[in-house]
Amino acid sequence: MKKVVNQYHDGKGPYMVAEFYPGWLSHWAEPFPQVSASQIARQTEAYLKNDVSFNVYMVHGGTNFGFTSGANYDKKRDIQPDLTSYDYDAPISEAGWVTPKYDSIRTVIKKYVNYAVPEAPAPIPVIEIPSIKLDKVADVLGYAEKMKSVVNDTPLTFEQLNQGNGYVLYTRHFNQPISGTLEIPGLRDYAVVYVDGEKAGVLNRNTQTYSMEIDVPFNATLQILVENMGRINYGSEIVHNTKGIISLSPLPARK
Repeated sequence: MKKVVNQYHDGKGPYMVAEFYPGWLSHWAEPFPQVSASQIARQTEAYLKNDVSFNVYMVHGGTNFGFTSGANYDKKRDIQPDLTSYDYDAPISEAGWVTPKYDSIRTVIKKYVNYAVPEAPAPIPVIEIPSIKLDKVADVLGYAEKMKSVVNDTPLTFEQLNQGNGYVLYTRHFNQPISGTLEIPGLRDYAVVYVDGEKAGVLNRNTQTYSMEIDVPFNATLQILVENMGRINYGSEIVHNTKGIISLSPLPARK
């Protein structure tokens, strides 16, 4: 790292690692990423030995509340939605508690400072929540059907509906039976498909599942409940973030 900095700054520095990763973020449907405490301690010592400043990112786990989690992508998945929890395998947990990784970093740092390092605060106590019994249910599809709807010849995106996040229910009523392959290449991001309220299948951008067989009987309603699983916030795809059904293949031929 110093060699590259010296090459472009006349050997003067500054030597700074802006993002030193002690962990990594978690995606749905992927193993929880873990970086060992010993590995982070060794790298911390390497920086300190060589007078390299660094910023630990993230030092403290956190939480994206509500629908505010983001997403990444790679060659295998068109989207990698982040978990709402932002634990990050960080040295300090979401609860503000220190971890063995924190202790390892602290032990190393103490070797390179000429002052007393204070002890970490005691863990914040938590309360015990008794069992909660759920005794009510709600028909989400039935409730949605009673709300004011937007009628259009083609599906509208979340943005066109002024719906920033959450869910949109797309529906179409068929007077004649229809069956074949339902294809939604422009799904953004997750859809549960119903026929007259009965679940028929799932489409998922994360697994690149954009089609399924469908059978809609006479005088029935096709319902597609689409979830925005988080906007991509890194790389070239950051500019392609419309949500909902952004394109739709022709429906199968009628029977």
